[in-house]
Amino acid sequence: MLVESHILGRPKPGEVVSGDAGAVRVLDEVVWMMLADGLGHGPRAAEASQAAVAAFGEFDASTSVERGLSRMHERTQGTRGAAVVLARFDAKGMHVAGVGNVELRALSGPSLPFVPTNGILGGRMPKPRAYFVPLSPGVRLLAFTDGIQRRTELAAMLHLDGARLCRELVDNHSLSRDDATVVHVTYLGG
Repeated sequence: MLVESHILGRPKPGEVVSGDAGAVRVLDEVVWMMLADGLGHGPRAAEASQAAVAAFGEFDASTSVERGLSRMHERTQGTRGAAVVLARFDAKGMHVAGVGNVELRALSGPSLPFVPTNGILGGRMPKPRAYFVPLSPGVRLLAFTDGIQRRTELAAMLHLDGARLCRELVDNHSLSRDDATVVHVTYLGG
């Protein structure tokens, strides 16, 4: 296994379903991670994020990040659309791309050159730019939707393991007006 991961989320208070969806898949020598934020909240947002997850479930180990985003874009057409970050981990590091306002930050290791493409998966989406980031074992990464406060001081929480960090962010640093989901990944190397 190339990564250790934790995913935690909650719907907007008062909603039954979340419009956010995170997933991690292990395929041969590759690990895929995604986090989607369907536009808005509630069932229609969930429809968009679940369409992205369905496309994600069809990737194989040889799928490129760019092709993966293209498949997700096709699958989410006809829905509200979504913001998404998509990462593919292998023995050398991480290939990553995204569209919209889902965040990806390095908690340790190199800074990330990740800049998501403006647009909406399933709507207007210019060609996304994929980045490769070489990673060393032990690097910690955090992806989160816009339901988590952007100005949260993550450095003060680095002592927390992945599960506790996800719990802290969702319980104490989320916004009541939106769904909130966090994916924590520790890269273990090949």
